[in-house]
Amino acid sequence: IGAEPALNHLSKFRGPPQSYTQRVSDQEIIETCLKEAMIKYHDILKNVIDIVESCEGYLPWEPYTALVSKWKSANTTIRKPTA
Repeated sequence: IGAEPALNHLSKFRGPPQSYTQRVSDQEIIETCLKEAMIKYHDILKNVIDIVESCEGYLPWEPYTALVSKWKSANTTIRKPTA
């Protein structure tokens, strides 16, 4: 995958992690519909993410990488609201 298509794919994964973390979107829908694809694309594009970080000095996909890391860690559970 070339640099330009890789960046286009990554830019599509910026919104869902932010809305997931901030509880703006339905977390269950994101987990059931997007979780596996987001993890797969993260693994495929990990080198591009690392290159952008080292060359540009910033992390434009930090919410995305943080959410994927959280999902990959063992026994991750999201507490459901009680109210």
